[in-house]
Amino acid sequence: LTRRMGIQKTAMMSWSGTVCMDVEAGNTLIENIVDQFPDEVIGVSSCDPTHQSPEQIRATCRHLHDEKGFRGMKPYPTNHLSYADPRYAPYWEFGDEQGLYALLHVDPLSGGLQAVSELADRYKRMRFLIAHVGGSWEFARQSVEVIKKFPNVMAELTLTPVPNGIIEWLCREVGADRVLFGTDAPMRDPRPQLGWCVFTRLPLKDKKKILGENFARILQK
Repeated sequence: LTRRMGIQKTAMMSWSGTVCMDVEAGNTLIENIVDQFPDEVIGVSSCDPTHQSPEQIRATCRHLHDEKGFRGMKPYPTNHLSYADPRYAPYWEFGDEQGLYALLHVDPLSGGLQAVSELADRYKRMRFLIAHVGGSWEFARQSVEVIKKFPNVMAELTLTPVPNGIIEWLCREVGADRVLFGTDAPMRDPRPQLGWCVFTRLPLKDKKKILGENFARILQK
């Protein structure tokens, strides 16, 4: 489906490693997929400090990011641990050293946008993508405050509802350089996510940034 949509590369994390918190199985699954489709899939690692020691986290990062070329990081709030909790420090320290990016699903269990602010201030070589910013006006407004404050924070759009006009508004507020397309596939159908970007009232140059150029720039860091 992604090939038919014209998507050339997909950043992929596992459901089992994030939502289900079986990070070992999830990371192994993504590693196998990256091995099978190295030109199409970009690996995104998972981490759970409530079940991994600092050394296990570092070893996993060395293997997946140094050896396998994973470029993204994806914690998840299932473990009820703030992303800014010191137990996550080995994960973020590695990401900062390597200039990686993290996709952050934000809710009260993960420390909310305050945790994103703390991470962005502390780990300046990383890029932090706030997930689902396009999902509601309330969350978009809250996220924009953080994005304006920290140059290494960006807005990822995807969610089942993306209200009419919200993508254009985000681009006016923070610039098209700070907004990214995402799909959340296969949990969501990626085609509407693409359509909402393609059929915005934005100029073509801004659509190109959102649909790929911004992410390509992140990967070059």
